[in-house]
Amino acid sequence: MRYSDTDAQGIAHHSSFFRWLEEARIGWLAAIGHNYEGLTVRGVFIPLTSCSCVFKRSVYAGDRIDVRLELTQLSRATAGFDYWITRSGSLLATATTTHAFVDSKGLLRRLSRDDPFWLSASPLAQ
Repeated sequence: MRYSDTDAQGIAHHSSFFRWLEEARIGWLAAIGHNYEGLTVRGVFIPLTSCSCVFKRSVYAGDRIDVRLELTQLSRATAGFDYWITRSGSLLATATTTHAFVDSKGLLRRLSRDDPFWLSASPLAQ
C-alpha cells in the first residue's frame, strides 16, 4: 500500500478500499480473458450500483495486502462480487459490490447468451 492511500495518522483512508476493489475487478476481468477496455469498445460498461465495506482492522502505509474476490451473482443485466482484504492471512475488511451492464448512453444492456463475456463469466457465478 502506498503512503498516499493514508490519512494524517498513516492509516488507509476508507476511500482507498473501494479503489482496491476496483483494481481487483479489473484483474479478475483480465484473468478470465476480458480487459475493461475491450468491453467498452464493444459497448459494454459495468458501473457500480451499490457497495458496502466492513472494516475490521486498520491498514497502514507500507502494508502488503491481498484482495480476493468471488463472483457471487450474475444475470444477463447485473453482476455481484464479494471481497476479502487480508494482510498475512489476517482479515482486514470484507466488501460487496453490485454492478449493472449498460451501453455507452448508460441504458441497461442485457448481455446475449452468446456474448463472449457472458460465456466466460457465467460458469464462475456461485
